[in-house]
Amino acid sequence: MHFKTVACLLLFLLLSACATTQYEDITKDTGGYQFGNASFKSQDNGIFVLLKEINGQWRLIAKSYNPSYITQAYKDVQSELFLINTQTRQITYFYYNKSSFSGGFLPAPIGKELNCRYRNTLYTSLCESSFVSRTGTGMLQSVMSFGADSTKQFDVQAAYTALNDAGTFDKLNTHVEACTKTKKILNTYINKKVIVKPIVKDKTGFYTGKNIFSVTKDYTLDQQCSLEKTIIKIKTSINDDTYKSSPASIENEIAFNNKVQYVKPKFTLYGKKFDPGFKNPVAKSDKHLSTRIERIRKGEHSDLYIDFKLSNISQSYLNINKISFYANDTIITNNLSRTISLPPNAEHKYSMKTNDRDITSLFRDNITKKEAMRMKLRLGFSILYSVNNKSKTLYAIRAVPYIDGFK
Repeated sequence: MHFKTVACLLLFLLLSACATTQYEDITKDTGGYQFGNASFKSQDNGIFVLLKEINGQWRLIAKSYNPSYITQAYKDVQSELFLINTQTRQITYFYYNKSSFSGGFLPAPIGKELNCRYRNTLYTSLCESSFVSRTGTGMLQSVMSFGADSTKQFDVQAAYTALNDAGTFDKLNTHVEACTKTKKILNTYINKKVIVKPIVKDKTGFYTGKNIFSVTKDYTLDQQCSLEKTIIKIKTSINDDTYKSSPASIENEIAFNNKVQYVKPKFTLYGKKFDPGFKNPVAKSDKHLSTRIERIRKGEHSDLYIDFKLSNISQSYLNINKISFYANDTIITNNLSRTISLPPNAEHKYSMKTNDRDITSLFRDNITKKEAMRMKLRLGFSILYSVNNKSKTLYAIRAVPYIDGFK
């Protein structure tokens, strides 16, 4: 028989096999698991497992929730790496490719070609012809390549068979049950028996003993999820940004022992930020206009904002043309390009912005209570306005205790 005729017949038989063995069919015998893609960096996606074929038998040689641990184990042995999520029943197979953009582990493209020896990609036996030939597509590729080392499709069925032969799923179920029990014990323990009591050395004079701390508790399990080797981590931070402290946060580590444990991180408070919402604001009224300085606040960089509340207490329309702010011996004035028109019984909030050093330097951050009590401020305002075509001025200035600017 002519060689060309034999080749065509062989190709016809292979195509017939492809027609009856579609890619979708090979996922039927995977115990309800589906192969897909997941991030290698995420520990929440499941458990990493390493498989190795030893004397023709697949064996589970390592398992971990920790990508760092599994990466090191992968480098030590020639093995196959999977990420298995027992809750969503998804399996991701990873191959290592140094030539990728960032280098490292990449999820195998399911249903697409996977080059098993592309540049620096490590060779994987799950792409060998002996595995790929179990699917019609693989057989076609093997014959068409005539033994060449070309791209081949990742064999889902072969991967599942390897995992099953190694007893992976039974071992993982047992492992997950043990870890779930351990986590339940730990969560109860750290919530009820790990007690954080910060020790505060206050140099500001402002600290009243009020809780200004936030606490986060976490733990790191070993590969076997054993309670005895669990490291519990406690991070205590100051969540009141008006205080200057050293340090800003402290991390402590303790071991599980099922007894009440007290964690006592030490903090020193050096100063407090000026944040004036005045107890007795500067205010003044006449028979037409009522004005008060409600707050002086810091903005970005060295900017300072003075917040005014303007109220028309008359029965006539009122137009505000100029607003001046007084701080000790310094006066700044805003000539309003757009007059503020206030109908009868209306209110308006106005913010004046300044970066004048003579004013901004008066409102210091990180000082003590003694320093604040020694400092003196004279604050005030003047408002030029018109009502019934008559110009009027509302003026007020007085001494304001600097200590009022702290909460």
